Amino acid sequence: MEDVSIVGRKTFFIAPDRKLLPDSCLERLMSHGYESYVIANDGPCPMKKKVDDIIRLFPGCILYFNVDAKIPGIDWRSYIKDLSVRVRLGAKIGIAIGVRSSAEERYQLENYYHGEVKVSAGMLELSGDEADDYGLILEALARAGALGRRKIVRAEGDPSSTVTFPDRTARLKDISRTYFCCVFDEMPDAQVYDRFNGIMVKFNGMSFTSNAVLVMKHSRMGMNCGIFMFVKEDGSPELEPAQKEELNRRIYNMLTAGRKEAMERAFSSL
Repeated sequence: MEDVSIVGRKTFFIAPDRKLLPDSCLERLMSHGYESYVIANDGPCPMKKKVDDIIRLFPGCILYFNVDAKIPGIDWRSYIKDLSVRVRLGAKIGIAIGVRSSAEERYQLENYYHGEVKVSAGMLELSGDEADDYGLILEALARAGALGRRKIVRAEGDPSSTVTFPDRTARLKDISRTYFCCVFDEMPDAQVYDRFNGIMVKFNGMSFTSNAVLVMKHSRMGMNCGIFMFVKEDGSPELEPAQKEELNRRIYNMLTAGRKEAMERAFSSL
């Protein structure tokens, strides 16, 4: 079982309004280190079973329930109250709502879920303004401890992943939107903070050219490793925006594919 203090807590948005939570939002959350998923009310598997399967597969996860969703057989108030008692020392629970027309209605929801049920991951009131909602979600996940000690999400390169420098090619070990680590047959004669322009990165079918600065090198367990930071033409950190967006999408899809397959298998075993 993964140590959530190191890799963070997986976050599941249960039956969300997809207009308020598009896939692009999940990819952006990954760029900040948050691993999140949408669980739709679809297919033959009942939502209650999906939730139970998620809690079993991913202990310590965070679940945000869209209590505006109408799902046959579920009364959100009683269901979330019972579930909160059942998982009090495991999963964290929060709720998500659309903007309320009156302060009184919002107060009643807050009083019930915070005051009586004492949900541990708070309440998200999403307006449909993408920038505002994204900021609220980031703040909520930070308060809920979703990040753990993980600061940067990275993915392993496959056997065909390489980095080509002006004088040699190395195997790409792992990569994030900020850094990459590669393994050389022979450690290059380079110093920390040396800059390399026009390197070619091939990562799991994606190819791009960038610049990078060497920030660390070491030889360990028979491997000559170099850790590099991506830099733009002007020397500022990270990739150019279009490259960063595509790389983040690749990393998101890679890291979540296995989790999604595990959930699909569980959901199909009725």
